[in-house]
Amino acid sequence: MRTVAADVATVLIVLWVGAMWAIGYLVAPVLFASLPDRMLAGEVAGRLFHLLGWGGLAIGGYLLIFLGVAHRCRGAARRVAVLVSLLLLMAAAQHFALQPRMAALKLEAGGDVLSGVQRDSFDRLHAVSGVLYLMQSLGGVVLVLLWRRLPASQLR
Repeated sequence: MRTVAADVATVLIVLWVGAMWAIGYLVAPVLFASLPDRMLAGEVAGRLFHLLGWGGLAIGGYLLIFLGVAHRCRGAARRVAVLVSLLLLMAAAQHFALQPRMAALKLEAGGDVLSGVQRDSFDRLHAVSGVLYLMQSLGGVVLVLLWRRLPASQLR
């Protein structure tokens, strides 16, 4: 029998991973394709990624607490906890290192990093952020698959 805490964890995983895919691969591209002002599209996308970062940190924290309390991180739950920890590290790197640095470069450039001397630095940080985001998105799919395979007896 599954517990309420396990059901909450399942819903949070779906929300987290679904939001990663929806924002990163649907919403952000539509913003850049639809809005005539790329700066505005970037601003809106940045806000969404910022919210997703906080949500991911909160959900990942809940999952680690749930796995640690409910399972003491044994067996299959340990693999899930390791994956969640890696996802959290990547989210934290983006949220606390890459995004603030990219925001600082935008500020230095007066908001337009596409034409300033900060462009190369911004492009490098954006590329690293994109790779981390792809790794998180794929890791999220693996998380869903691993979570599905946890026996119901372990989710008490």
